[in-house]
This record gives sequence, C-alpha cells and structure tokens, in this order.
Amino acid sequence: MSEFFFFTQQDVLSQNQTDTLAFGPVPSSPLEYRVNNQFLVSADAPAFAVVDGIPLVQQCESDPNCINIVLYPFKTPDFNFPNIKLFVYRGIRKDSIINSTTGEIFQADSTWKTDNILTTLHDLQNKINQDAGTSEVPKAENLGYHYSDSNDIDNFKPDTEFVETIVFLNDGLQLPLVKAGCQLGKFIGGGATGTPAGFQIILDRVGYEPTLGWVRSEDDVVAVNNLTANPTVVQTFLHWHEKEQILTYIDPAALYGCAQANGHKIKVYQNDADDTGVKMDASSAVSLFHNKNCCYIDIRNDFNYSFNYYNQYVNSLELGFEQSGTEDFLVSSVDYYANANWPLLRLFEQSVPAGSKSRILMKLPIHDVAGYNARYFLRSYTHKFLEKAEWTFFQELNYLDPAGAIRKDFCEEVFIEAWISDNDFLGANYFSFKYGKVQISEITEDFLFRRNQYDMVFPLELKNLIGDEILDDGDFKVSLYSSENAPILLKNFLDDSDEYYTQYIGIARDKYNTTFFSFPDRIGYESGRRLKFPFGIIQQGKYDNSAFLEEFEYTSGTESLGFLEVLPKRTLDSALVLKKVAKDFKGQLEEFLYYLNTAPAQDNKFAIDAKKFHALTLSNEEYDTVMALAASDFDQGYKIFLQPTSGDMPTRNFDGFAIGQSDLKLQGIEFNTTDDKVQSKEVLVEDTVTQEKSELNFYVNKT
Repeated sequence: MSEFFFFTQQDVLSQNQTDTLAFGPVPSSPLEYRVNNQFLVSADAPAFAVVDGIPLVQQCESDPNCINIVLYPFKTPDFNFPNIKLFVYRGIRKDSIINSTTGEIFQADSTWKTDNILTTLHDLQNKINQDAGTSEVPKAENLGYHYSDSNDIDNFKPDTEFVETIVFLNDGLQLPLVKAGCQLGKFIGGGATGTPAGFQIILDRVGYEPTLGWVRSEDDVVAVNNLTANPTVVQTFLHWHEKEQILTYIDPAALYGCAQANGHKIKVYQNDADDTGVKMDASSAVSLFHNKNCCYIDIRNDFNYSFNYYNQYVNSLELGFEQSGTEDFLVSSVDYYANANWPLLRLFEQSVPAGSKSRILMKLPIHDVAGYNARYFLRSYTHKFLEKAEWTFFQELNYLDPAGAIRKDFCEEVFIEAWISDNDFLGANYFSFKYGKVQISEITEDFLFRRNQYDMVFPLELKNLIGDEILDDGDFKVSLYSSENAPILLKNFLDDSDEYYTQYIGIARDKYNTTFFSFPDRIGYESGRRLKFPFGIIQQGKYDNSAFLEEFEYTSGTESLGFLEVLPKRTLDSALVLKKVAKDFKGQLEEFLYYLNTAPAQDNKFAIDAKKFHALTLSNEEYDTVMALAASDFDQGYKIFLQPTSGDMPTRNFDGFAIGQSDLKLQGIEFNTTDDKVQSKEVLVEDTVTQEKSELNFYVNKT
C-alpha cells in the first residue's frame, strides 16, 4: 500500500483557516471561486510530497524569492478517487533550495527532514560523478527551474507551454523521483502578515491541461464575468461555461475526507522532532481545514462537464438525509446549480443523526425515457453504491417504478454512505459521479446525442503533450486521459452482450499517423475489474521501438511502423498481430485493418481486448486538415468531436467479422442567436484537393 502524507507539518498552522483562504466561493464576491487552498503558516514551514512523484520548480511571477513546486504523481492514494494530474505547492522560499548567486542546490542542514529533495539531488549527482569521474554539483536546472528563467534564452519556456510537456521533455535532463513524505522545500510563511502557503490539486481533464503560466502565478482564483439582467439562452450558457473551470480542481479537505470515508490512514509530520511521520486517521488532517464539514456531490455528464451543461434535464435533484428515531429519509428538491451558484453541489454543515456513518438518498433527473429512447448509467469514482452491492461502483438506473410504470421526472433511488464528524455534521467528503446517457433513437438535433461506439468519444482537444519533435521510424508518443473524460459505452451497438463500461481515451502519434484510441476502464457487470493508474494497456510517454524493427517485414523508406502495429509488443500481447486485408465492399475492393489472434484457443486473454479497443487513425496530414477545419468552422473553447457518420457502421458480416464504411465528420455546438439557442453542429471532413468526402473503413474483430 502506497503512503499518503499531509502536505505540511501539523504544528506550523499559525491560526485556524478562514473562509477567505479556503477552497470554494469567495465570500462577498459571487463571481470568484478560490481553487488554491491557502493556510497561514509559520516562517519556513516544511512542504512534503503527499505521494510518490516528480517535482518541477518554477519561478513565481512577481516575488523573486518565491517559487512554486509541481508534483507530478507516479502513484495516487490507495482508495477510489478521480485521477489526479498534479499537486501544486505555492509560496515556497527559493533560497531554501537554490543559491541565487551560483544556481547551485544547497546542502541540507539539521532543519530539514532526513528524506528531502536537497539530499536526493546531491546523492544522484554523486552517483553520476562516480560513474563519470566528474565533480559536478546539482544545480537549479536539475529541478527544471531554468525553464522559468527569462535570462536563460536557450531553455526558457513560454507561459503557454503545457506542464506535462516539460515533465516528459527529452532534452537530456532527468527530473528526480521523490517518495511520499520527502520534504520538497520550505514555505515562505510568516503568519498573518506573511505569505500564505498554497496547496492545490488538479484533476485530469481534457481541455483544461495546466500550463507553465498557470504554475508561475502566486495564487489561483477563478473569476467570471457577470451575467446581465434578462440574459438570453446563449448568454446564460456562455456564463455557466466559464464557471465550469472550477471542476478541474478539488478541495484538499475533500481528498483527505475521502481517505477517512474509505478507512485509509494518512501519515502526518507532527513537529520538527518528528522525522518519519505518524500514521493516523485522516480526520486529524481534515479538522485543520475550514471546510472540515463540507461534503461535495459532483455529478458530471459524459464529457466531464456538470451533468446539465447541455441543458438536457432540469437543474434539480432530490436528496434525502436520515432522521433520528425513524427509518424514513427527509427528502427535498435541491437546485444543483443555485446551491452555491457554481456547477458543484456543496453540503456545508449538513446536520445528521449522531453516529459514525450516515446514508444519503439521491434521485437524478431523467429525460425522454417514454418509449425507451435512452438508457441511463451512473458510475461512482469514489464511493460504493448501497443496496445493490453486486454493482458496487456502477449501475444502470431503472426507468420503471416499483409498480412498473415509466418514471417521468427522476430516476430510482440511489443510496450512498458518508462519514460523520464529531459535531454531527457530514464530514468533508467528495462524491464523484459520471451520469451517462446513451440515446437509442434520434429525437432532435437540438442536443448532442450518442448513437454508436464512436459518437463523441474523441474530442479534438486531446493534445499531443509529449513534445512536437519529428519522430523516427518505429517511434511513437502517447498522451492518455482518464475515463472521467469519455462517455460510458453501451456495447450492444456491435453485439448482444449488453455490457457497459467507462473507457480511457488517448492520442498517439508516430512518424506518419495520428491515432485516437480508447479501451475499457471498468466493466458494468464486473464490479471488481478496473485498470488502475497508470493505465493497463500503455502509459503516457515517448516510445523508441527500434528494437522491434527486425520483428516485422519492414521496408525502410516505404512506411513507418505505426502505433497500432507496435502496441501489442509493448503490452506483451505478442500473439496479437496487426493485419491488413482487402475485401469486396459494395462492389469495390477496400482495405481494412484488424488484430489477428495467433495464439492457441486456450491462451486468448490479452491486455488489448480487440472487441473493446476502438481507434480512428488518420495520416498526420489528414489530422492537420481536420484541426484546420475545426478552427475555421467552429467556435473555439468548446468540445468538438471527431467521429464517423452514422450511415454505414460495422454491421455487414464477412467470415465472422463485421465490416463497414462511413464518412468522417466533426460534431460540436453552435450558437444560434437568431432563435436564441445552443444547438448541435456537424461538418463533413473533405479532401482539401479533390473536395471528396473523407471515408473510414471499419473491420471489427469477431464478437
């Protein structure tokens, strides 16, 4: 079990955290939301790595003696929680780590814990010196500081550069790996008149990837424009779209509260004399936050926005809480968005009967279930559902009531369980849900509806985060995103298994091709199956596959070994081989790609499930054309999806395989100011030379 630490020392907090420094809506400022949690701490308060990870140091924008530290996690806490992209420590004293005159890393003195970043860097450099026969000392660039030094013309990176691009940058510099509990630095601190210590948690979210400019700021508060009186539908949508930014962040009190809810202990350094940390209940850390009694209910739609982002439902849900002396719940309708006037439900100091745990009843709004036009699924990323233990974290919501009548407003009752703080409030907690809807038949074009396994799975916001250098033959790079960013998939589009699952999505680039791909995260009817971070098939990064060249019939100068061909070798699925086959389709000979299983029948289980691994591959030139079309034909800053049309998806059977052909299109939204509505928009992708529609061939493995 990996260790999970509190971010600073328990005795350094100079006073109780106030609501102005806590994560959440800024008091007396309804258009601002604090996403950088702050504490007033004593001078030189230590900052600790909460998990194993890679630290990156960047200079603050205005204070020359202030640096911020990003921790890119290699491990996340051992309890169910959405995938965390970064931890950020703001307000670190630069001269506690770096000699500003020489740029060298200081040696650790007795004021540092034994496990600290200074000693780690010196030990690494000593090993290099021993191997190379040199006598160098570690410098600021060993922590990536030079990327923020505007005087270093050769290495400075602009504010627009993505943090992950720097972490994976292949320029000869290897950032160190630190263990959970390693002291990363010392906060400037200084009490009420000093610099607050900032600690921030950033989730993995497509379209909201953190940049260096964001890291370099001393503070982080989301501010949106005011909504005018009597706003139009379009103006209202744009206003709430701005507010969706806050869903990229999570309250640290809620993270530690989730640890408490899951019975997971944390380690805390109690004082200067404590050199290893003490394992204790997470509630001890939660009690230090202003939001110690703030329980969050975060319901996302299929695309990682709040559940009613596209205005497909009502804004309200029904919540019920236990009462003393009765088995009945006190149920009421709660406006999810008006609760705090942000797209996140906060239950602050919600009273419940005394005890250690309390159940919450929840009913979500549904839409157009009459005639069975849609199916609704709920995936929990943090807590098990009660009552239906066989489904644990995943269930399909029943559209019939106990009498068999069709529900018209809200789904069946869903029960979850929360922990109770000492003063009989719901303790700090975070309930994270994906509320997925699969449309079975078309109703209207006013909304984005999903009707096949490729519909709205691959947003063009998927970024090639691993640099932009030209790749050699056989090389490829991969950027991965967690299943919170992709829709729930109902498998009956291609078979009768009726399986449903969430899916990871990613983008891979090799010398000649760009591939969008997805693979399962958690299967609906297999509650214990999950591919844990850092992903089950392949990890994010750049891959040099020169070692595999001789294993394939490769002709240099003809074509590159692509991502799809090498992927089975990278996952030890050596029996899966990418094949190209020509088949007669509608009177023409068409070429299709598929994975051939060459293993014996009794040995056919692979990391890559060919029936659940979906991919769209374009040449790099075609990808550039698609991106240019999206830039010219759609408003920017909103989801634009690359997908086939629904015309001729893989349904034609050939020797046990399903084949098909489809046009390629972009799907997104547009603002119809004439009729005052936000509506769906589709644009076909055409060849820029011939003006012919681009086509995709599908060859789906045996079902």
